[in-house]
Amino acid sequence: MSFHPRILAVLMIVSIALMGSPAAAGDAPERKKLRVMNSPYMSWAVIHLAKANGCFDDLGLDVEFVVMRGIREGLPALAQGRLDVVPGFITPGYVNLMHRGANIRIVADKGHTESEGCPYRAFLAKKELVESGRLDNFENLRGLRIAGERTSTSYYALSSLLRKGNLTADDIVWLDLPTPAKQGALEAGTVDIVNASEPWITRIVQSGAGVIWLPAREVVPGFQHSFLMFGPSLLEKDREAGMKFMVGYLRGVRLYNEGKTDENVRVIAAETGLDEALVRDACWPPVRETGYYDTESLLTYQAWALEEGLIDGLVPVEGFWDPAFVEYANRFLTEEN
Repeated sequence: MSFHPRILAVLMIVSIALMGSPAAAGDAPERKKLRVMNSPYMSWAVIHLAKANGCFDDLGLDVEFVVMRGIREGLPALAQGRLDVVPGFITPGYVNLMHRGANIRIVADKGHTESEGCPYRAFLAKKELVESGRLDNFENLRGLRIAGERTSTSYYALSSLLRKGNLTADDIVWLDLPTPAKQGALEAGTVDIVNASEPWITRIVQSGAGVIWLPAREVVPGFQHSFLMFGPSLLEKDREAGMKFMVGYLRGVRLYNEGKTDENVRVIAAETGLDEALVRDACWPPVRETGYYDTESLLTYQAWALEEGLIDGLVPVEGFWDPAFVEYANRFLTEEN
């Protein structure tokens, strides 16, 4: 006998509520270990805070961070069940994997662009170039050396920027550089503009290598760049553990949204290896307290990526987004409060 995921979510609320009730207080819940891909980036802050503050402990979950070399290693591990959770950002690889039938789904927001606030993603340039006035007209980007990464969201932002000036990638000198190399390239004068995210934006500005020329939100407003993904171990084999993990994750979001408290800064600095002053100065990406993901953003991205020849085909909303986990977690947290 099977249940619709939303009916199952309601049953899970009752199950976890009973687990924490006085009658069950003497029975320690069975522990479940979940493997989560870890990277020392600011956008992983929510999960770092959730684990450090014990947000999973009373749910019977032991979260194990697994360090991998990047998404190219993490994605196959998620699809094969060697990882349970992968925090990530939009790339053609995610879309292609889902299009080919991999049982992986986006389950929560991990970072998006808002119309106001500090820029978590931006285009930076030498101060002299910005002050010259050349960048006041997007058509004047023609012939400039611009650095980004073709497989990351920076190329999507750049493509959108070029279209505003009626230009294409053929009209500029495109340099495919990893983010850590962009500061040095600006300092050496081998690039004119770079697209970067935090904490590299703050590093570049504080070093004097460049200044923020254009926040990404002015090019791709409302862009949903980061998310949380589950693989088959939580989508199929143990949805109850996935529901519990989402409760702990949204508890972490609430801690994260308290802002740059001393404790938050300390934990994030310790987990990422960044200096506390840098963590405090950097822009923190906004994360929705409800965890809901903006599906329209990925649909728009897919249309662009297909036109660019970066993906094999389009994936419908139900093929990349499973809202049952955040729906359940929000109901549980409402009852908890």
